[in-house]
Amino acid sequence: MKHMKLSDANRDWVRMIPKIINENGCHLPINRPTENRYTPIMIQGIVYQLHRLVVAIHYNLDYHDQSWDARHSTGCDKRCFFIDHLRPGTISDNVKRSS
Repeated sequence: MKHMKLSDANRDWVRMIPKIINENGCHLPINRPTENRYTPIMIQGIVYQLHRLVVAIHYNLDYHDQSWDARHSTGCDKRCFFIDHLRPGTISDNVKRSS
């Protein structure tokens, strides 16, 4: 499977995604989330999690590298894709935060 080079993605594309902004400043996509409350987005036939894709683009990370995970700010909606509310972390960081 050929992977898209996320470093080539234009950050303006992220800003153009249809969204609503809630009272916490979270950018919530209009698309319906999956049962895990994350928002899938399909690009060139490949499904990505929107919040993880935004972190990969912003920090120039490999989306498919499982050594990092996208972390939301405390109190942030899991659908949020606003980069000011996201940062890279580890799966362990996310498990600690949710417990």
